[in-house]
Amino acid sequence: MMTLLEFNQWCVNQNLSDKARQEIEKIRNTQPSRRVGNRYKNVSGRYPSRKMGVTIQFESHKVELPFIYQLEHSEDVLEYYDQPPPFKIKYTSASGRNLGVVITPDFFIIRSSGAGWVECKTERELEKLAQKSPHRYQIGSNYNWQSPPGLDYAQQFGFDFQIWSNAKINWTLQRNLEFLEDYYKSDSDLFSDDKYNIIASLVEANPGITIARLLDYKGVDADDIYSLIAIEKIYVDLTAYLLVEASKCQIFKSRVVENALKAIINSENSDPLINYSVELIPGTSVFYDGICLNIILVGQDYLLLSAKEFETIELKISKFFSLVNSGKIKVNPIKNQSLIHEQAMEILKQASTSIFN
Repeated sequence: MMTLLEFNQWCVNQNLSDKARQEIEKIRNTQPSRRVGNRYKNVSGRYPSRKMGVTIQFESHKVELPFIYQLEHSEDVLEYYDQPPPFKIKYTSASGRNLGVVITPDFFIIRSSGAGWVECKTERELEKLAQKSPHRYQIGSNYNWQSPPGLDYAQQFGFDFQIWSNAKINWTLQRNLEFLEDYYKSDSDLFSDDKYNIIASLVEANPGITIARLLDYKGVDADDIYSLIAIEKIYVDLTAYLLVEASKCQIFKSRVVENALKAIINSENSDPLINYSVELIPGTSVFYDGICLNIILVGQDYLLLSAKEFETIELKISKFFSLVNSGKIKVNPIKNQSLIHEQAMEILKQASTSIFN
């Protein structure tokens, strides 16, 4: 979640009206307006959001849960709230009668570029609703579903109102979320530190280790692995790997580690002309795939970069410049060298070894 300072800056960047800011503050400071429950053929539950620091309700594991996962891992999404306060929309019925209906959208989302409400529906639901209420649910010119009365309400604040259908679901993700369904329901507080430390240590020492290989180690249980994946103590790209394919499914300590490892592998497969014009100074911020890293130490042949939560990445200087030269790494000037130095010292205390050999 954003801090108050970050939220205030976001409001300034968006040039929000007082009315719009009050609406967002109400949503941010209000508990979900209703508790969701199981419906016919749907399984509800709660997703442990690391981004929000709370559990997020989902009414359908086939529609809302995949959408939540995408929100959780989108760099553009700053915050999201389930079951925001209800409001009234107005539209004309199929018979021409004026209607006023109170609705509770599934989510309110704050993105780096704007904000708005979202309803999640299956494609089949939307087709039926469009026949019943053609002025409320429609197919737009870009073949995406839209709700004109919802958009009319949102635009008074300068916000958006979107309809998200299961036609947009990544089916690898869908299968994985269904596989993890019971693990999302389990109590993560019952997971022992000893089990976590064993698995986390093995994953950190062997970035990209497969589930099958991890299960070869003594003291490692499949249920423990899947529980840690569900609560994101270890990371699998659920949009790319099927959990049931244990020999192919790779595990990392975090998404930052996975991206960094892929960058190194990709750079080893190419030999571009290297531009050494960037000055390597501790405190310099660099960006890879939208993720901010800081240079904390510069050696003769290697760099040490810091990510979040005391993660460190060791990278050959020649590889670093190859990535800069190809445009995959972008370099920002130093903002606060003394602060970065302090962070570096703390990271070195916490990390006894680098995550890359």
